[in-house]
Amino acid sequence: MFSFFAPALPSPIKSNPAGNSIAIVFEEDTTFSFYDEFGRKTMDSIPYGGNVEGYKYKYAYHQDTVFCNHYWSAIIDAINHKEIFILDQQGNWTEKKEIGLEEIPSGKWTALHRRKITYY
Repeated sequence: MFSFFAPALPSPIKSNPAGNSIAIVFEEDTTFSFYDEFGRKTMDSIPYGGNVEGYKYKYAYHQDTVFCNHYWSAIIDAINHKEIFILDQQGNWTEKKEIGLEEIPSGKWTALHRRKITYY
């Protein structure tokens, strides 16, 4: 996997074997997204550019839970904070726990968000 993400958008936009895009543009900011063989996002990166070193988010999956690590930098694997999402049967999160930098060693969450989704 890449350890440095260039600010330029690949040409042409590339896809993984499952057909998912791995590079997209949002309002002049290039974001690279990577997916696994099941179509689940495994990493986002807002690349280095100007005075910004860039950011990186990595995702891991276990049953109905998504673990997301936020990194200080797109270049260095130094975790800033973590999020844990509990998913419903539709694949949408109904509970999100945030773990701040100081709490990462203990795993204690610092914020809890819950939402109820009504499906029609």
